[in-house]
Amino acid sequence: MAATAAAFNRMQRRIREQIEERERLFSAISHDLKTPLTRMRLRAEMLEDDYQRERFCASLDELDSLVKGALASVKGLDLHEEPAPVDLTHLLEELAEELSLQGGKVTIETKSGHTIAPLIAKPLALKRCLANLLENAVFYGKQADVALVDHGNAVTMRIRDHGPGIPEEQLGRVFSPFVRLEPSRSRHTGGSGLGLGIARHIARAHGGDIQLANHADGGLVVTLTLPRQETITGL
Repeated sequence: MAATAAAFNRMQRRIREQIEERERLFSAISHDLKTPLTRMRLRAEMLEDDYQRERFCASLDELDSLVKGALASVKGLDLHEEPAPVDLTHLLEELAEELSLQGGKVTIETKSGHTIAPLIAKPLALKRCLANLLENAVFYGKQADVALVDHGNAVTMRIRDHGPGIPEEQLGRVFSPFVRLEPSRSRHTGGSGLGLGIARHIARAHGGDIQLANHADGGLVVTLTLPRQETITGL
């Protein structure tokens, strides 16, 4: 038993070291790419052809977004963050206010007469999860309608947008890294295709999950389920 425990501890240390090394690698890559990207952008601005200049700058913006998204997917899940009680209603209201400054509309509804008790979670990771889901809904559907229900042993959050929805056969695919569907849900450009994957990773690390479905009246419905638990060990 002692030998097994020692081996397990060594394995845990190696895994943590590998994850930390991966984070350092992505940080270094992101830092090193800033200079050539800036140089390329300056050169692009000097192009005389307006069409080519716009196309070139758009490609650079997309590359910059992909680099930032890849880095965020590594750094966004704080391995050392301590679980704490999180007021989901307050957190949603805070995110809704931030999105309203960008022109997005978020409505929040809870079951009449019921308050949502704080949930034990990693606050920054959970905020990132919810921010990704709300930003995705507002980006594609202009509006996010959030319904929050406390079931006692778990909390369910239902987020509906009013966009074009997703083809049924593509619902599982959108969780894969860098996937952006064409043409309806990615015609606006700008995203890296990491948001839903990161959100689901965080949800599952908290013992929950995310499900997608198309609403009968149009738009996408994202259902986030988070169980109540004493400790969080998945991040």
